[in-house]
Amino acid sequence: RTTAHVRARGGMVRFKNRYLLLEVTYNDGRGMDASVTPSAMLDALKTSIIENFGDMTYGLAQAALTVKYVDTRCGLVIVRCGRDESQAVRTAVGVMQEVLGRSARCGTRFVGGTLATTRAACLKFTREKLRALVDAGRLKEDEIDALLEAQKKILDTVAH
Repeated sequence: RTTAHVRARGGMVRFKNRYLLLEVTYNDGRGMDASVTPSAMLDALKTSIIENFGDMTYGLAQAALTVKYVDTRCGLVIVRCGRDESQAVRTAVGVMQEVLGRSARCGTRFVGGTLATTRAACLKFTREKLRALVDAGRLKEDEIDALLEAQKKILDTVAH
C-alpha cells in the first residue's frame, strides 16, 4: 500500500521512524563528559548533517530527529530519525570527528524500528561494556547487576 492509497481511502498515515543506537568513543581514551547532554549531541548531529548533506537534507531530517537518551558511562546514545532520512543520519554519524570540541569516533551499533528493540540492544551493549570494565579492573563484578538494573529503569522512562 502506498501513502497515496491510504490517504485516498481516508486513513491516517503514521510516521515511520528508526531508532539508532550510537557509540561515541573519544580518541584521547577518556570517557564521555557529563556535559554531553541530549541537546549537545543533537547539535553535533545537526552540524554533521549540514556539513555533509546540506540544509535541505537537514530540513527533511529535523522533523523526527531527536536524541532520546545519552549514557555517559558507556558512551551510548539513542537517536530517533525518520525512516527515509535514516541512511543520511547514519552516514553523518559515521563521519563525525568530534563531539563538543573533543576528537571522537562515532558509529552506529544498532538500528531498530521501535524504541523497545533499541532499548534491549542498548542494555546488551551496556552489559558488554561493563564486562569490559570488569576485565580491565575498573569495575567490580558485583556492581554489574546493580548498574544494569539502574540503567534499565532509566531506559524505561525514555518516551517515544
